[in-house]
Amino acid sequence: MKHILLMITLTLALMAGDSPYFDQAADAYAKKEYKKAFKLYEKAIDNKGWSGAKYRLGIMYELGQGVEKNRKLAVKWYKESAQQDFADAQLEMGNRYFDGNGVLKDYKEAVKYYTKAAKQGLDSAQHNLALRYNNGEGVLKDYKEAVYWYTKAAEQGLVDSQHNLALRYYKGEGVKKDYKKAVYWYTKAAKQGLADSQNNLALRYKKGQGVLKDYKQAIYWYKKAAAQDDAVAQDGLAQMYEDGLGTLKDYKKAIYWYTKAIKNGSVNSKCNMIVPMLESDSSRKNKEKAKAQIKSAYEETDYSYCKTMWDKYKLFNY
Repeated sequence: MKHILLMITLTLALMAGDSPYFDQAADAYAKKEYKKAFKLYEKAIDNKGWSGAKYRLGIMYELGQGVEKNRKLAVKWYKESAQQDFADAQLEMGNRYFDGNGVLKDYKEAVKYYTKAAKQGLDSAQHNLALRYNNGEGVLKDYKEAVYWYTKAAEQGLVDSQHNLALRYYKGEGVKKDYKKAVYWYTKAAKQGLADSQNNLALRYKKGQGVLKDYKQAIYWYKKAAAQDDAVAQDGLAQMYEDGLGTLKDYKKAIYWYTKAIKNGSVNSKCNMIVPMLESDSSRKNKEKAKAQIKSAYEETDYSYCKTMWDKYKLFNY
């Protein structure tokens, strides 16, 4: 549904001028005169059978705009538009076959439609096709082919493709391992605000992988992702404060960010927090609290650091 709404404006702009019907329909649609717009799209189809008009009829049946909602008719018009090589409709049909939305789930059919749209340069289709090759869904798993399509979409600025392409370079899947290229694409995605890329970029600066080690830059990117409530980044930022990397050692700030990470689902942070927690307050009461926290974490994960902290502070005595 989100994709449908996003594509309405784009397709209106692309097709405007092909026929007076399109200009009139676009104007009516913008004014939310949906019944009028619907009739104009029908006229456009009767006039020359334009694929773009069929696609928009599919949208209107899908959303119930100017006509009663009808999923079957929506699929009918999407499919006819796709068969006339309208890229947005091909993407729509690919998504529907992949999700089993209005049609029987069929990964091979999804790949067929994604491929058609991808070859026309539609970035979202290129990304979805890359995912299918990456995961072996409807096609044999092929990391090289995945990298090819991720690259196509990433070069058009699609943030998820930029992130996934960075992962492929970092892991050396479908392409020779290259930390510098991984950093390049992580940076592209991070600058667009993707928390996962911001966190991964922070790690590269912290470890000096593909870039000179720079703790201040690591903190910068951890903060960007942490501000979006990314638990992994919040845990990473807490560790920077705990160890005094790129900043003064600050147990209060470390505890603050570990606590944030715990609230956002990071079980490991319950154990990671023990050092600043007990080094800043070694009272019996706080040790009992630390003991309960580690026991809680250990029930959910086999994270070895939990046992390390348990033994280091001899919490079995409390």
